[in-house]
Amino acid sequence: MPDLDPTLEFGPSLEFRLWHDGRRWGQNLWLRLPLRAAYSIDGRDTAHEGWIFAPYIEFNHTSRDGSLEHSISLGPMYADDAYHDYFYGVNPAYATPTRPAHEGRSGYNGSRITLVTEKRIDNFSFSAFIRLDQLNGAVFTDSPLLQTRSYHIVGIAVSWILARSNETVYSP
Repeated sequence: MPDLDPTLEFGPSLEFRLWHDGRRWGQNLWLRLPLRAAYSIDGRDTAHEGWIFAPYIEFNHTSRDGSLEHSISLGPMYADDAYHDYFYGVNPAYATPTRPAHEGRSGYNGSRITLVTEKRIDNFSFSAFIRLDQLNGAVFTDSPLLQTRSYHIVGIAVSWILARSNETVYSP
């Protein structure tokens, strides 16, 4: 079987603040509805590999000075047949006695929970996160390529804010 190319995903997200504690700092509860298109990139070509819909609920807490934020989010993930086929499909040409052919189906892709901490210092933001994905009940659990039903991702990020307004406005 050929190796998979790296993928890039992008798309819109509808976001609804379900609850706010009424202070400039404090807690918020969000419903986020991202829809992303996935593209594989091999350096020469780009191919559309499907769609992902991963709605989630997020609770976050911001410190009084706005420099520290913690959040927890959880939600299900769904994808179309092309996306599942790209990652979990086995073309009949590559089938073997121990790796039968498998075609991706649209549907449930698993669930996830994510914890994030972000610290802002001047024009920099430092973040750390951990995410756990559970694949139990996913439509591709019968794929011969699936090796584990859960996995975790740990990461850090540094962002540089290039510019910001001289005057910020608080809007409740």
